[in-house]
Order: sequence, then C-alpha cells, then structure tokens
Amino acid sequence: MGFARYWTTDDDSPSHVYHDVLIALDESRGSNNGQPSLWAYLFDHLNLVPAEQVLHLGCGTGYYTAIIAELVASAGRVTAVEIDATLRRRERRSPIGPRSK
Repeated sequence: MGFARYWTTDDDSPSHVYHDVLIALDESRGSNNGQPSLWAYLFDHLNLVPAEQVLHLGCGTGYYTAIIAELVASAGRVTAVEIDATLRRRERRSPIGPRSK
C-alpha cells in the first residue's frame, strides 16, 4: 500500500475512483475517503458477520459504511456518525441524503 499523496483528476467522473488510491474529500484539510486496500484489510480482520451491530465513527461520505452494511446484511445494523461539520453538511446536500440500514 502506497500512501504517497492524493490522486487528482480532471473532472468528477466516478470512473476515476476505481483505483487503489486516496480520494481527497477536502485536500486543503487533509480529509480523504481512505485507501480501499487498507479498508479491505481492516474489514477482513474485523471478521464482521451477518446480524452484527457496528458503530462507524468518522464515517465521512458513508462509502465504507455501505460496505459494512453489506457485510452485516439485513439482519445487522450499522450506525454511522460523522463528527466533521463540513462533511455532515455535504452529506445532507447529497442527492441520496442521510441513509441508514
């Protein structure tokens, strides 16, 4: 896993995020979505199973929260909390809006 720097794209096409790189949420603040290979490694070591209850603190955009929700399945529960006010406001403006499972 290389943690050298953010990868910058020319536009906001979602096709750019299908790489194992840090995606900046707010580069000026050092806020990122996390490197996918790191999160895959961490999730593997958590041994999450269906029906488990998970608290995801600092959930950011909710991308990895959605993956956790898939791992615990419909019998499980994920509570996601974002402490950064800027990210919370951004989430409220998203077309999907706050979500829960």
